[in-house]
Amino acid sequence: MDAYFKLRSNDHIYFAGQITGVEGYVESSAVGLMVGITLGAKLNGKELPPFPVETALGSLGAYVSNAEVKNFQPMNINFGLMPPYKAGKHLKKKDKNALIAQRSLEALHNYIINL
Repeated sequence: MDAYFKLRSNDHIYFAGQITGVEGYVESSAVGLMVGITLGAKLNGKELPPFPVETALGSLGAYVSNAEVKNFQPMNINFGLMPPYKAGKHLKKKDKNALIAQRSLEALHNYIINL
């Protein structure tokens, strides 16, 4: 499966929900949304770039589609899936997570305006 939740050997087969390797109701629904957006674009003759890994959905898609993961475990969305935020070591976890969330919003904004 690729980052679009599409079968690598057949680009007409997509997966959604827990079968993709995500865990949780929100994550399962989010994958369905991502697949719907991807298929909607495809049916309109557009190819979307993958969702940015700085976002929750993009990082989850990158994780579950990574064939290099040796000990795959179904996953919920969490900050640990996203690229680390390079900030001072003295930041409190709450402040660091707020910066990661802000970076995610900026990445999503840039993704949308560049479509």
